[in-house]
Amino acid sequence: MSAAIIIPAFNAAATIGETLRAVQACPGVTKLGEVFVCDDASTDSTPEVAADAWKSTPKLTILQNQQRIGQHSNVNAAFERVRNHYEWVFILHADDVVKENWLDLYFRRIKAAGPRVASICSSWNCWYPETKRIEPGEDDFSRDVEIIRGARESVLGTLKSGCWWHISGCAIRVERFFEIGGFRPHLDIADFDWLLRCLRLGYDVEYIPRTTLLYRIHSASVSSNSLRRGRDLIELLELFRLYYDESFLTERELWIERMEIIYAALRRMIRPLVTGRLQDSRILLSVCWRALRG
Repeated sequence: MSAAIIIPAFNAAATIGETLRAVQACPGVTKLGEVFVCDDASTDSTPEVAADAWKSTPKLTILQNQQRIGQHSNVNAAFERVRNHYEWVFILHADDVVKENWLDLYFRRIKAAGPRVASICSSWNCWYPETKRIEPGEDDFSRDVEIIRGARESVLGTLKSGCWWHISGCAIRVERFFEIGGFRPHLDIADFDWLLRCLRLGYDVEYIPRTTLLYRIHSASVSSNSLRRGRDLIELLELFRLYYDESFLTERELWIERMEIIYAALRRMIRPLVTGRLQDSRILLSVCWRALRG
């Protein structure tokens, strides 16, 4: 078993030092073959901060793109680089902070993972550093690891429940990654799309019911921008239509999902209306019309 960490980064000088120090605090860090910071043509001091923060074994390699290619293309390119050298890859975002249990918990599961297991994931805490608030995830010591089988039922359940797989902090078997296909660069919800493709192709995912990550939520993050402008809802609508066309959803189930998208968009419109961000409100209103039209 050989494993590396991929950390995609863009203008992350304010956070990447903390991210790397947390990785070094994990007892299992010396079991890694290499840590890659994949800098996507940052205009700040991200590479320098990363190099200064890393004082540990294994080697830290900083890969720098000459021009920006986007987060998902950046990760796909990193997988291409390591595919002949490592069996497993951990993905960690440059603004998240792992707990000390992260690597040891995952290495135990990697060692025991069957050949159909494409990825291992766990729970996480939502962290709002500006207000110092933490929303706890799942730490259920009475539950064992759950294996979500790659089957039609799992696809249906995931479509209805939403994306329970967290890309930051996960581990992916490199061979399976290329069989499933990389992350689709144009999608903000590329993690949800990848998970559905994984299960649809018959590959399993292991879920560890423990929190191993502080998921940093702030206004400048990719996910926050996507939520504010409703891009994730538009992509969800397109994804639901795709799986309806392929007979995974009934007409009634598709209608329910469309109504839930409308409800989510209307709820998100409250804050921009109160704060005077009328353009964001108009965008969210257009999401409602899209969902109504089907």
